Amino acid sequence: MIMDTASRTATHRQRGATLLITLVILLLLALIGFTAIGTSRMNQQVVGNAQFRQEAKAAAQQAIEYVLSSSVFTSNPDFIAANPITIDVTGNGVADYSVAMLPKPACIGVRKLKTFELDESLAADIPCFKSAAVTGSGIAEMVASAAESYCADTRWEVSAQAQDPVSKASVELHQGVAIRVSSIDAETFCK
Repeated sequence: MIMDTASRTATHRQRGATLLITLVILLLLALIGFTAIGTSRMNQQVVGNAQFRQEAKAAAQQAIEYVLSSSVFTSNPDFIAANPITIDVTGNGVADYSVAMLPKPACIGVRKLKTFELDESLAADIPCFKSAAVTGSGIAEMVASAAESYCADTRWEVSAQAQDPVSKASVELHQGVAIRVSSIDAETFCK
């Protein structure tokens, strides 16, 4: 009978130790689960922020391309800077970004073109000729080739600042571009 009582006590102690070990393992598993959830949330936030930044960058680039496709920026840079451009990145018809073209487009270099640098076969170069004597021989051709044309090659720097109002993601892009403009516009805006 003494042995029977001793074996029962040992069995009860083992059941208590098993319960304690099980509770410790469950606690460790819960900690691992909570850590995984926290890490997952943090990773999701990082990816979301990267997406908002890429969207802002795309909006700024789209605004720069819009400005460069217009001749207004070479003739009226103040107008471009004063009027933000709205961009719909998601394609749902609602403007997602407002892009400011700040600082205003700036001419950073100008070079007046000589008539001999133009190609009479290009339609874009025809308005640049000062003389009707483009082809032929003799003095008229030499005078025409040495003269300055009506055009100038200019270099511009265009900047765009895009900010998402929801996420506060913001991007500033700078792009240089070379544009052929009339000599009058070059003298006005490229000082």
